[in-house]
Amino acid sequence: MRLGGFLALEAAALWAASFFGDFTRPGASLRFVLLMFVAGGLFLLAVRRFKNTAASAAGVGSPIGPSPIIFWSGALLLRLAMLGCEPGDDFWRYLWEGRIQLHGFNPYTLAPTAPELAALRDVTWTKINHPDAAAIYPPLAQLAFHGITRVTHSVLGFKLVFVAADLLTCALLIRLCAGGLRDAAWYAWNPAVVYAFAGGAHYDSLMLLPMTASLAILHISLKERAPLRWSAALGSCALLGAAIAIKFVPALLIPAWTRALRGKSAALALCAVIPALCSLTFGGIATVLSPLGNFANTARFNDTLWWAIEAFTGPNPYQRNWPFILALGGAILWSFYRFKNDWHRCAFWSMGSALVLSPVLHPWYVTWILPLACWRRSAPWSVFSLSVLGALLLWESTPLWNAWEPNLITRAIVLIPALAAWHWTNPLRQLSKTTNPFIP
Repeated sequence: MRLGGFLALEAAALWAASFFGDFTRPGASLRFVLLMFVAGGLFLLAVRRFKNTAASAAGVGSPIGPSPIIFWSGALLLRLAMLGCEPGDDFWRYLWEGRIQLHGFNPYTLAPTAPELAALRDVTWTKINHPDAAAIYPPLAQLAFHGITRVTHSVLGFKLVFVAADLLTCALLIRLCAGGLRDAAWYAWNPAVVYAFAGGAHYDSLMLLPMTASLAILHISLKERAPLRWSAALGSCALLGAAIAIKFVPALLIPAWTRALRGKSAALALCAVIPALCSLTFGGIATVLSPLGNFANTARFNDTLWWAIEAFTGPNPYQRNWPFILALGGAILWSFYRFKNDWHRCAFWSMGSALVLSPVLHPWYVTWILPLACWRRSAPWSVFSLSVLGALLLWESTPLWNAWEPNLITRAIVLIPALAAWHWTNPLRQLSKTTNPFIP
């Protein structure tokens, strides 16, 4: 089958899945996940075919000819196929928090259930998750919600903004990755990415754009023989600061940036200054962080590691997430000292640690590492981004599991494909194959 056929079938699977995006309907999540797995298989076939086609037509490292047309046509087609999908319940909070800002209210001090906001409640208000909690999204994200709601209150309007940021990230990856279009296709055609932004309307694409731009500036500047310019250091750190002000997760990359910047690490002050300046609109950094601290200290769902440890040691006696956060901090420090001369691996391992050690892992969180995975050519993370969609099965109860309560079956669906991909692509295993004829 031609490459276009694989992409057309993937788009068809995504379009069919979009009819089951409302997980409040009985049986919808199962049908959705099955169709997304079909799309994931077609995606893996498409990127493999694209790699072989581009290499044979243009030579390795020279993606010319029809490849750009195929790349962008596929990226656009896949996203168009999912625009009609019901958004995730996070979306209704974005809309709500943007709307109340239009009326002069502070989303960090007033939860949706606050009596002061009763007059603003409409038919969508009941769809807001955790209505008793105030805003947990960082200040630049709130400013983005405010700006979008000034123009539109529609699901499609928000999705188009998120998809535009997503496509700009694709363009940056072409420039960043050594394989150009062939490597960037692992992100652009990934159905997990398509669902996260075009389907589920999660705003994380707004964070991935400046994070990837920051990475690209630093990587490209350090490839040059001349010393790193202050303009590049400041530009990269300003973009990283903007990413942190949209979602706090990129703060985990600061140790890697410290390694890369070396004598110009003072530029990293922007990573604190920019979020702090954005928070002034809402009463300062303490006001912004207070709701997040309360929420993050107890939230737990679909973690990849701690459940296995607790199966042998017993449940977390503190019933708080601070031991997990402490372990994550230790992992970041380990990466910082382990990869003293390789900031690329330090960044990759830091973000990977965040996902593996997090007490909460929603499927769209894995998109955070995918630009880094394309850059580092790590296929297992792409496979994991597909298999973790299996966690969406937990949006409803079945005879095999209860809603929001992962068990061995759901964890196997999520973890086994990624572990298998890691095993088959492990560099040590590839090295052993050259010396041990018994390894297949």
